[in-house]
Amino acid sequence: MQQPELNVVPLLPEGEVVRTQYKLMARITTTAAGVIKGNSSVKGYEQWVQAVDFKTSTVRNFDAQDQLIGVPDAKFFRLTTLWDGGGIVPLTQSIFTGEDVTTCDIHCLRSGPQGEVQPAVLITLSQAKVLEVDYVYSHVAGPLVIVDLHPVSFKIVDNLNRYEFSWNLSRLSREA
Repeated sequence: MQQPELNVVPLLPEGEVVRTQYKLMARITTTAAGVIKGNSSVKGYEQWVQAVDFKTSTVRNFDAQDQLIGVPDAKFFRLTTLWDGGGIVPLTQSIFTGEDVTTCDIHCLRSGPQGEVQPAVLITLSQAKVLEVDYVYSHVAGPLVIVDLHPVSFKIVDNLNRYEFSWNLSRLSREA
């Protein structure tokens, strides 16, 4: 496997390329907020998503000994999806602001030469927390649901370029 540069974080292709050449799917397993029907939790949520953005701005605060203070923030993945045709908001049935996400797999699929579906990129988020669930009612395509997820670490497997990349956001370091 090719080793990427340590200070370069692989990203999905540019947004317009993703919209025209790729299909994205996120499978999210959460620890349900509050008690839903006794002790049950919501698992195995699956949804096609229209866009995945990785926001890379990071705030770093240091003490007098030049040690990083606290956990860096403002590094998160944003999933955006349309409401379904029935007017139901599927994401809000299982995902809440502040909730812990036990697993989140984001699949970036593309069409192969013979029209077959190829797994292009797989992003796995570990120990993520839901920063915010938001809605955009005025979008031209219809109402949108937006979910921002902040993981402790994430792993990107790029099947097209044949390399893997793991990053720990709590230490701001590349994982082996």
